[in-house]
Amino acid sequence: MSLITTKEKLKEFLAISKATEITSVAPYIARAEREYLIPEIGEAMFNDAQSYVDGSSSPTETTAALLKRFQEAIANFAMYLYFDMLTVHVSESGVQRIEQNDRKSAYQYQEDNLRNNLLTSGYETLGSTLNYLEANKGDFDNWAGDDNTYHRYKKLLVHTPQLFSKYFDITNSWCVFFKIRSSIKEVEDLELEPILGTAFLEELKTEIVDDTTDNATLIEMIRKATVFLSIASAAESKIVQFGKNGTFEVRKAGVSIKKEDPAVESKLAAFINKNRATGQQYLKRLKEHLNQNASSTKYATYFDSDLYQDPSSADYSTKTWNNTSGGKSIII
Repeated sequence: MSLITTKEKLKEFLAISKATEITSVAPYIARAEREYLIPEIGEAMFNDAQSYVDGSSSPTETTAALLKRFQEAIANFAMYLYFDMLTVHVSESGVQRIEQNDRKSAYQYQEDNLRNNLLTSGYETLGSTLNYLEANKGDFDNWAGDDNTYHRYKKLLVHTPQLFSKYFDITNSWCVFFKIRSSIKEVEDLELEPILGTAFLEELKTEIVDDTTDNATLIEMIRKATVFLSIASAAESKIVQFGKNGTFEVRKAGVSIKKEDPAVESKLAAFINKNRATGQQYLKRLKEHLNQNASSTKYATYFDSDLYQDPSSADYSTKTWNNTSGGKSIII
C-alpha cells in the first residue's frame, strides 16, 4: 500500500485534471516511494507512515505533519516520473501522441520547465523533511536510531545544502545538493582519507553525527576543501551545469551530454581548474595545521598514525593536477 491512494489526496499537492485517474499514477507513486523516499527515511519509518494511511494506527500531531511532508514529496516525484505518459498513448500499435481538437499541446520548453519544477519541488520537500526530522529527532527514534538512513543524512562532512552554500553558493538548493552528494563522498574517499587516515576521518564523522565535536576549526578547514573539490568534480562530470543566470543547476534528466560551444567549454574548464586549485590549497593548509598542532592530547588518532609528520621535516611539496579535457595544469 502507498502513502497516496486517492486522487483527492494527490490533488492536495498538485493541480491535476479531472480526467487523471489514481490507477494510472499509482505505479509511479510506488516507484517514487521506492526510489526517492525510502532510501532517505528507512523502511521502519515508511511502514509507520503506511499504518497511519491504512488506519491500523493513529498518528500524533507531529507524525501527521510528517506524513503530509512525505506525501507532498511523493506527489511531485510521482508526477515527474509519470510526466511522459501524459501526452502519449501506448498500445500494441506502438506509441502515439495524444492530441485534442480544443486544446493545443504545450511547447517543449513549457514541458521541460514543468518537469524540472516537479523534480525540484520533490527534492526541496524531501530535503526540508530531513531537516525537520533532524530538528525533532528525539521524537523519531526509528529514523535517528537507524544507522543506514541517519548516517546517510548526517555522516557526510558537508551534509546539507545550507552548509555547502556557506562556502559555495548553490542557493541552499536541495535539488542540486542531492545530485552532488556522490561527488562529496568521492572527495572524502579519494582526497581526505589519504590525508586524515581512515580512523581519524571516521572519528570526526562520528563526532558530527553525535553533535559532540570540539574540533570546529579543523572541521571548518575540511569542509572548505570538500566543497570546492566536490563542485569541481560535479561540474567535470556534468552532474551540474551553468544556468542562464550564471548559477548552477542540475543537468536535466533525459538531456544527453553533448559538446558545448567552445566558449562555454572554456568557461567551464576555467571554473573546474579554479575550484579544484582552491580545494587543493585548503588541503595543503589542513595538512600543515594537523602536523603543527597534533599531539598525544589533540588530534591524538592522527598523531599516532603513520600520516603524522614532524613539522620541522614535513613535506608540503607542490602537487600538479592535469585537466585532461582543458589541456591545462594547475601547480599547487
